[in-house]
Amino acid sequence: VVQKEYEKLHETTKSEKIEFVKQTLEDLLDSSLMKERRIVGDMTAYKKIHGIPYPEDEKNVLADKKQQYAKEITQARIEQIRINSLLRQILAIKNRIGTYSSGTVNEVKNELPEDDFSVIEEFFE
Repeated sequence: VVQKEYEKLHETTKSEKIEFVKQTLEDLLDSSLMKERRIVGDMTAYKKIHGIPYPEDEKNVLADKKQQYAKEITQARIEQIRINSLLRQILAIKNRIGTYSSGTVNEVKNELPEDDFSVIEEFFE
């Protein structure tokens, strides 16, 4: 009988200890969460006052700039390809002009096909 009472009392105190520890941990968690919210609020206010962007905003700005630079590089490469193509066409036309009679510009123009002359005009525009 004494042993049963001892075990009963021991289980009760053990249960109370567990409940006390659980409550203490919950209180500490609530306290830490309140401190975190206060600190985040202080940081937000400081950033607004001093005009400091959030890291997420900064990442978005950098991504936009990177995309814009990539677009401009692509456009520059396309323009370079177009210019190289025109240059090759002009060099081919120049070789053909060498085979024509050496006359005035108008005479050579009349001997060239219209497409060739328009390519040359486009290059110099």
